[in-house]
Amino acid sequence: MSVGANARSRERLTAGLTSLRPEIDRYLAARTRMVLDELASGGQAHVVAEIELEYSAGALQTPTPGQFIPGVPELVHVRLDSIGIFPKKFEGESKPLRQHTQFGGFQDTWRYYYLSSELQLPQKEKVTQYRGVVETIKRLRTTLKAPTLSDAQRIDLRQDIIALEKWMDESFGVIDNFRPDPTLWTDDGRDRFR
Repeated sequence: MSVGANARSRERLTAGLTSLRPEIDRYLAARTRMVLDELASGGQAHVVAEIELEYSAGALQTPTPGQFIPGVPELVHVRLDSIGIFPKKFEGESKPLRQHTQFGGFQDTWRYYYLSSELQLPQKEKVTQYRGVVETIKRLRTTLKAPTLSDAQRIDLRQDIIALEKWMDESFGVIDNFRPDPTLWTDDGRDRFR
């Protein structure tokens, strides 16, 4: 019985992780600038997803009426709990497991694991271009603080900054345009995007 449950759990895990990949890719497309920020600083970029695995073990009746033994835990859901862009890889369990035993011996267990993968470096020219624009905006903002500037010069600098930021939005995408698919997320994970 446990061999059959384990085989079904492996199949569900594979199918669940496969179904999450397009959602992770959508997130990355919406967060291109965050990836470029990590890479432009000279580091690495990893997408790190926290995955919730929900197992359920029903109570099984033994041949003696009225006696129950715990059932074999079987994977029922694979969901995203969080996702982000980080300079390093995370592995293993992300937080302690949770368990809940219901009347009749049914037990639900939730396990949390990190799923990390290093992001491929986009075209070197794109990272270099992005880094140059970010440095130019920083320099303009620093110059804006100079006490010797006239009001007209301050207005010109602000307009230059606005134009560069608009160009970055058009060239590299805006940061906050991701909406999660509610069927692939835990309630807590989905609520983080509200």
